Amino acid sequence: MRPHRLFSSLGFLSAAALAMAPFAAFAQATKVLVLPYAPLYDSIPRATGEQIGKTFENGLKGKSAIELRTLPSESAGSSAKAVSDAQRAAVAEAKAELDRGKSLLERRRVKPALDAFEAVIQKLRDNAIALENTSTLEEAYLRKAAALFLMGREDEAAKGPIPEALVLNPALRLDESDGYGRPFIELVDKVRQEEIAGRGWGELRVDTTPPGALVWVDGREALTSPVRVLGLVPGTHYVTIKLPSQDAYTEVVQIRKDELVRISPDENAPAAEGPVTKFVTHLSQNRMDDSTLAQLGELARKAGADVVVFGAAFAEGAEMVIVSMLYSPSENAISRLQRITLDREMLGATIEINKVSSEFLERLPSIGEPISLPAPVAAEARPGAEKINEVDMTVDYAAFKDDRPGRTVTPVDTTRHRAGPRRPVGGPRVPIGAPVQPPSGGGARPELSDADAGLQGDEIARAPEAKPAPAEDFLDFRVEPTEPEPVVQETPTYTFSGGVSIEDEMPIAEEPQVRKKGGLLSQWWFWTGAAIVVGGAVSAGLAMSGGGDGVTGQVKW
Repeated sequence: MRPHRLFSSLGFLSAAALAMAPFAAFAQATKVLVLPYAPLYDSIPRATGEQIGKTFENGLKGKSAIELRTLPSESAGSSAKAVSDAQRAAVAEAKAELDRGKSLLERRRVKPALDAFEAVIQKLRDNAIALENTSTLEEAYLRKAAALFLMGREDEAAKGPIPEALVLNPALRLDESDGYGRPFIELVDKVRQEEIAGRGWGELRVDTTPPGALVWVDGREALTSPVRVLGLVPGTHYVTIKLPSQDAYTEVVQIRKDELVRISPDENAPAAEGPVTKFVTHLSQNRMDDSTLAQLGELARKAGADVVVFGAAFAEGAEMVIVSMLYSPSENAISRLQRITLDREMLGATIEINKVSSEFLERLPSIGEPISLPAPVAAEARPGAEKINEVDMTVDYAAFKDDRPGRTVTPVDTTRHRAGPRRPVGGPRVPIGAPVQPPSGGGARPELSDADAGLQGDEIARAPEAKPAPAEDFLDFRVEPTEPEPVVQETPTYTFSGGVSIEDEMPIAEEPQVRKKGGLLSQWWFWTGAAIVVGGAVSAGLAMSGGGDGVTGQVKW
């Protein structure tokens, strides 16, 4: 090729390149960073905000004008809960071990039983995710405490397993028919009144994405998420959650006095508060200011982004409002995109969020009209505007107190006596709990002194001839008394000169008395036979004295 032709060709290519430069620059993809949406006033779970951001990002994927940018993850990894077969099997083994321990305890093999109960507790704790019902764990605590009590380690039982069981169920009631001795039942009631009642209360908030998950706390139903549970005793609690289309699983939480503990078990737990988490926390307070611009500028620089998409969501009754915004680092300005409203179940969320991403694409390369700061993220958002279920699990400890002075339990104690006069065994009494009858003579019932407070009804009108019972012979009204044997009284008799006795007439309402057998003269057959003999003798005498002269015989008595 000739030199002049070569130079002319190079000149033509250079001119063409210069002419196409603006079009090439315009065709270059815009680098976009999409951040998780912030939950304003924590009215929705953070996982919901993350899901909104992911949906917006998915709407931009595949667009030739967009190049998506990302930042390193700040989550500790997926926290999706899935119960394994091995964990379920471990819980089943623990239940069988509990039955074996109870059998050992019944046979007074206390130390092997204690070891079995401790193994049950440890196995249930290690596999708590599969523990859908805490009744097994509660009983394991109580049986362990009972074993310690039998070994003389009462203080250890009162400071360890008994409080753990009462935290799970502060209203539990034990019965002797379940194998618990009365002294141990008294100890449990004492711990409830002296320690558990003084711990106060804490609260729990459970959020899920989407809402509507079934929630149980320590086996007690707590409606559906989002739910706020009040009246929980500070300590370890087990929250069972059944998300839609998933198996139930359990999370262990620590409740603290006068504090609200929040869990959103379906979201990833942050490993550390990185720049993204810090920005979302800042935005959730519903404010944008110079600090907001500084944080967005730093995030854009780290990601190498030309535009940053961010936003927030908040609950408004049964609905959820989503607001979206754009940040341009070159202009150091923020503009708004359209506001959308969804059902809390997020039905049709993808369609509505894709409309917002389409509006964003139409604005490029400009972000639109900037807003002046400071300004709220959403002026209509208000704290506490979300629709949330509320459950109160507070226990009234006064219902477990004994009304007697100085007593907090109701034991059966044969060494302590009730104050007041004692009534003779077998004397007249009124059944426990029966209504008090007025005096038979009419008028008002006489007032009782403190000494007579233990007696009711006709116990006051004691028979004059009744003898006082010995000091140790009394009825304790704290237990159901045993019916005394009926007293058989002799019926008065009247004696005649002939030696025959007749009994007094029997009252109609009484059962006839059985006569005692007397002597020969009291038998009916003796007198019948005597009458026959006498009659026969008289007839024979008349026959012999008659003869044949027709004269009537005379008989002298």
